[in-house]
This record gives sequence, structure tokens and C-alpha cells, in this order.
Amino acid sequence: MIRVGTCGFCEARSKYFRDFDAVEVQQTFYRILQEKTLERWRREAPEGFTFSMKAFQGVTHPPNSPTWRRSNVRPSKNVGLLRPTSEVLHFWRVTLKEAEVLGARFILIQLPKSFKESEESFANAEKFFEMAERKDFEVAVELRAGARKVSSASSGSLTL
Repeated sequence: MIRVGTCGFCEARSKYFRDFDAVEVQQTFYRILQEKTLERWRREAPEGFTFSMKAFQGVTHPPNSPTWRRSNVRPSKNVGLLRPTSEVLHFWRVTLKEAEVLGARFILIQLPKSFKESEESFANAEKFFEMAERKDFEVAVELRAGARKVSSASSGSLTL
């Protein structure tokens, strides 16, 4: 089955829900959203609508990333880059909770350009995916330019 949507709501949600049958929610990357907001979006969406969402940047982006300027969270030095720290795992649990409330099917982990191809990065990612609960969500990993292509992590392993 093919679903058609955009990254973010490109028009009023009521119109979007008539025009498309899927969306990748970007807001969950920048901010931790209130449950009532996610519940409202789920209620407003028609039956069969597919939500995917980006994991919160605390999982992926280090504290010096400019993306944190848009956040409602002040980052510690131990966030980002799939490092298996208590902070990163906390933000992953926050992401899972948001995905449950939203009724999302997919979670996208968008890694920054600063995620470098190195043994340390790959070891951190492997450990993160060993420790991170996935529940029933499909998880995709996106690397930015300069890094190797990563396939879906939904099988429980990370292919780099």
C-alpha cells in the first residue's frame, strides 16, 4: 500500500486530512508536545490515517546543535548521537509515549551531520538499539550527507 503525505502539515489540518492520508510530524523533533495536542490530532484524523513522527532531538542531536534553539527543553551535555546515556534513553521513552498517544506507526530517527562514521558512533548506535524498547513501532534511521546509508532498524539490528 502506498500512502501520500508530507513532512509536516503543509496546510490547515482539517484540509490536510482531506487531501492526504499520511504525515510525518516534525514538531516532535523540536519540542516535547503536550498529550492533549497529540490526542486532538489523532481525533481529528480520519480512520486509517497514518502518522509517522520524528524522534525528539535529545536522542540524536548534541547540545551544540542549532536545532536546540527551537526546543522547549534545555539540553544537558549527555544528549544526542544515539549515545546510550540515561538522558538519551529518557528522550527515547518520551518519543515512544508521544508515538503511542498520537497513534503513530513509524518513528524516524534523523541523525545530524555531526554523526560521524566511526567505531565509537557505530558502537553507541548498536548499544542504543540494544537498550531502546521499540514496542510495535517501525523505526527508520536517516543519516545526513557525508555518512553511510542506514537501512530500517525495525528488525532489531542496525545496518550501516
